[in-house]
Amino acid sequence: MDINKWIGSDLGFSLYGYIGEVLKKSFNNIACNLKDTFRSTDNVKTNMSAGDFQISLLILSSFVVKADNKIDERELKFVNSYFVKLYGVQRSNNIFILFNKIHEDRHISYIAICKQIRIETNYQYRIQLLHYLFSIAKSDDLVSIEEIYLLRQMSFYLGLNSSSFESMKSMFLVGNSSYMYKVLGVESSSSNIQIKKAYREMIKKHHPDKFQYLGDEYAEGVKNKFIKIQNAYETIKKERNI
Repeated sequence: MDINKWIGSDLGFSLYGYIGEVLKKSFNNIACNLKDTFRSTDNVKTNMSAGDFQISLLILSSFVVKADNKIDERELKFVNSYFVKLYGVQRSNNIFILFNKIHEDRHISYIAICKQIRIETNYQYRIQLLHYLFSIAKSDDLVSIEEIYLLRQMSFYLGLNSSSFESMKSMFLVGNSSYMYKVLGVESSSSNIQIKKAYREMIKKHHPDKFQYLGDEYAEGVKNKFIKIQNAYETIKKERNI
């Protein structure tokens, strides 16, 4: 079997750029077990192939899981549950063969992956990707300093601005009402008018209708993010009596 031809034609991987290099290396010994796994996953309208899109999630997921130098079963379970929803139990088990292969490879660069994703996807998708990665970090009930540093780096190389990152980070950190202001991208010293304006902009930017093209498998994450924005605003409203 011509492994390059099989990966590119049968599975729908483009073999373009850095993701293609990772695929050719990782698939070398496990190709027969993964045939057909990544077919029919074409809900996301990007310049990436369906296969490349999902492999990028696997790679970045692996980096987040091992960011704090320990493997937490709750984080692994979160990633596995995501792919079970996407593909079903049997196919997700096949995917985790590749995940484990990637997880053990210390030569893969998340920076190169993020740069390729930045080129080939739109800003809204990358925002939702960051939400997914934060969800992995939070699945063990604590987003560690190491995870925050890694996610900040990923956010930068994904081409997301610092305001988007700080807003997303605040959605996952437990703290006082100051975090609620950061969710909306404002300061505690901001006026009521500025807060209302920021809330309207955030609601418009993150409304679930804008993310429908991502497919049903992303609907829960999109909805959760939207609810966090609403909750942040409600918390501030009660605090300020507005």
